[in-house]
Amino acid sequence: MARESALVINEELWRNAKRLVTRGKSLRAAIAYFSQKGATLLPFRKGDTLVVDLSIPSVRAGRSDPREIEKLIRRGVAVFSRGNPHAKVIATDRETLVGSANASGRAANLLDEAAILTSDAAAVRRARDFVQSLCNEPVRDEYLALCKREYRPPRFANGVAPRTRGARRRVLPAKLWIIGLGEGEIPESEEERLAQGEQRAKAMIRMRQQSDTSYFWWPTKPAFASVLRPGDWVIRATRDADGRVDVSPPGQFLLLDSYSRGRGKHRYVFHLQVPRQDHTVTWTQFQRAAKKVGSLRLMKRPRTRAIPEAATADALLRLWTVAGRPSKLLRGR
Repeated sequence: MARESALVINEELWRNAKRLVTRGKSLRAAIAYFSQKGATLLPFRKGDTLVVDLSIPSVRAGRSDPREIEKLIRRGVAVFSRGNPHAKVIATDRETLVGSANASGRAANLLDEAAILTSDAAAVRRARDFVQSLCNEPVRDEYLALCKREYRPPRFANGVAPRTRGARRRVLPAKLWIIGLGEGEIPESEEERLAQGEQRAKAMIRMRQQSDTSYFWWPTKPAFASVLRPGDWVIRATRDADGRVDVSPPGQFLLLDSYSRGRGKHRYVFHLQVPRQDHTVTWTQFQRAAKKVGSLRLMKRPRTRAIPEAATADALLRLWTVAGRPSKLLRGR
């Protein structure tokens, strides 16, 4: 196998972790904490080897749940306990994933996690040897029964913090965003304030002969605003009053301008650097092309979504030229 390495984060991390666990061969793993729903999150199988912190202090604190470990043992997983591990390693015969995530609901749904996924043969061997070196204390029935008696639930039910009022689910950072929009006009009373943001954006653009600025706005601050970074790409899909959706060529996010529009409300204006020639295509054309180049299935109506996979994002960006002209594939030719 060619040597390949990639940084994976959040949902992409979990997709790859599950892929290794469900499809990998000769699997060895060290996951420091294995809490509630862990056996579902990472469904290890018969013949796999797992090292966890199933020490009494860890069990009493709810960091590792002996009932989840019992499920794995019943499946035929060889489970070993280690009192002071902090490693998070999953290694098959060909790949290894090394990162920050424990097997918990908080890690999967709330916390920002990252890992390196690699098929480098030397790294895979070292990871497997490392896990094997920790396999000194097998979890036996008597000790498992003791852990079950000592276990105390974690502070948060199912390992997930209760959602406070106004709290939002984590939003992924991504190289590319598809933004679903509707037609709308900003009132004349705000035009002067809007122009100030446009001037700031125009001062930031590069390649002025080929580029211009554009914007879209939100009446409240959307969740993706907290992770959208300057330089991220945006493809806008705008629905008009007749239901037609025009998809604009990719633009790069420059800045978010926010200002008061009265009565305690604000407007959030996202300024982009875009090609001077705005060659739009229909949503149907974009759907077909996205499915061909990235196996990306888009809904009939455009919705705002992140494209965290770099390869898919790059494939979608290549559907237009740098000058903003649709490719032959996008035009359906």
